[in-house]
Amino acid sequence: MISPVTQIKERLSIVDVISGYIKLEKAGIHFKARCPFHNEKTPSFFISTDRGSYHCFGCGRGGDIFTFVQEIEGLDFSEALKMLAGRAGVALEKINIEARNEEMGLEHVLEEATKFYEGHLREDQSVIAYLKKRGLSGETAKKFRIGYAPDGWRNLAQYLESKKIPMALAEKAGLVIKSDKPSQYGGENYYDRFRGRIMFPIASANGKVVAFSGRIFPEPTNGVEVAKYINSPETSLYSKSKILFGYDKAKHAIMRANACIVVEGQMDLCMAHQAGTTHTVAISGTALTEEHLKLVKRFTDTLILSFDADTAGIMASKRSVTTAFNEGMDVFAVTLENGKDPADIIKEDGERWKHAVAHAKPFVEFYLEVLTAKITDARQLKKEVTKEVLPFVDMIASSIDKAHFISLIAERLGVPEDAVRDELKKVKTISKEKADTTEYGAPIYPTPFEATQQRILGGYLWKPIESLKEKYSVITGTTIEEDCAQIPEAVRESLILEAELTHTTAEHWHKDAEELLLSLEEEMLDKKFETILREMKKAESLKDATRALELLKESNLISKRKQELKKSRISH
Repeated sequence: MISPVTQIKERLSIVDVISGYIKLEKAGIHFKARCPFHNEKTPSFFISTDRGSYHCFGCGRGGDIFTFVQEIEGLDFSEALKMLAGRAGVALEKINIEARNEEMGLEHVLEEATKFYEGHLREDQSVIAYLKKRGLSGETAKKFRIGYAPDGWRNLAQYLESKKIPMALAEKAGLVIKSDKPSQYGGENYYDRFRGRIMFPIASANGKVVAFSGRIFPEPTNGVEVAKYINSPETSLYSKSKILFGYDKAKHAIMRANACIVVEGQMDLCMAHQAGTTHTVAISGTALTEEHLKLVKRFTDTLILSFDADTAGIMASKRSVTTAFNEGMDVFAVTLENGKDPADIIKEDGERWKHAVAHAKPFVEFYLEVLTAKITDARQLKKEVTKEVLPFVDMIASSIDKAHFISLIAERLGVPEDAVRDELKKVKTISKEKADTTEYGAPIYPTPFEATQQRILGGYLWKPIESLKEKYSVITGTTIEEDCAQIPEAVRESLILEAELTHTTAEHWHKDAEELLLSLEEEMLDKKFETILREMKKAESLKDATRALELLKESNLISKRKQELKKSRISH
């Protein structure tokens, strides 16, 4: 008997599966794309239709359709198998029948609940009027499957019972609650968890509804305090620390934008997508967790936070930023005028929101501005910046970025940069960043500079570009011919093959070369800065103030150029 895996592979081509996630280009008998698993500007991700496999020359990832779906959806093999079997129409009767039956049952009852809530939204003009007043379009409401849970104790329970769905299963899905009082008809009694609330379905990475967030509507008028939002309890399908609201609809946009915007509320998320910033996700009653960031890091290392600038918002931001910095991410913050929410700004003018996102500031700079605006006493400001801001500077992996923020803090506080550096030395933070090394401590992979340099040299060996020579020499200080001559023959052939597969035509190679040179400049700046830091320490130990000042000026120029390159990439 043919195995389910073989049947699925026979029915689904690898091109059809992968093209559902990323844009593919024909490359001879193969297909190529920008890798969805690491950030790159030039394609190094190749698909072989003959072998039914893919491989990325940039990050080394590869495999078949099951590996790809596991990686990009965050699934284990059995989950990927179920997902692809559904697409291929292959039955999986013998695979985890009991567990799968319960999982399918939960998915079914949650889907029925979603349809129930959607239907009641369409019937209630007051809810529709409220959503329109908030600026939400009907198209957006349909996209996010927004619904309404009517007031009453057993509306959903009775509907599910009519569909022959056991109440015990609905309870496991977090939709109903068992009452202490027995039913008047005998047996157990259940009532609806969500009543009189606008319902936002929360989906998993693969788009299946796993939970709900419900906003009270209408607002209570009897003076009774009721939670504005309530969420589903944690279930076997739903964990708020592992699921981001809107991620299923945002993940491909995150990859295209090479950035992920994070907002706090469901309405903020829906309005952000409506405004065109579809690379937005939302947290649900928790700070960003490592699990959240692992989802985001599949597509980008750039995080843009849009949290309130009040005390609670800053505290939430600090927890999230600490986690993100420990994951090696670049963190920016959106500044909105008068403390307004993204939804309010977008309702008034979507372009203002887009402008704010495009001009998001590095978190350290944002936090520095928040403290400067709140604290007028110069001495107290210095204390707070030392206590609150410097720990974040210490977490930053890039020495160039650290130098930039040291210079910025010194300027804002009106103190020498050396004073800020001295205080920074006292800061103790824990960084999770660890270099990949062998047991002997030698790097497993080439440095980012070496990897980019090899791709340029390989492309030049494949199809020389005359205009490349001068730019390459300016960046590296060597000639491209000299560096090509140093490449061993075996490596040379491998680099040429990679260039041919990656760029496919001379026209593509000319375009890709410009981006590679830009990356090489960034990496060379990092190398130069590290050298300057070592020389500055030496000059300080020798008390050579003139040399130390020269090096400081040079380091500031490098920092400025690096920030220009980084901001250029973000805004682009």
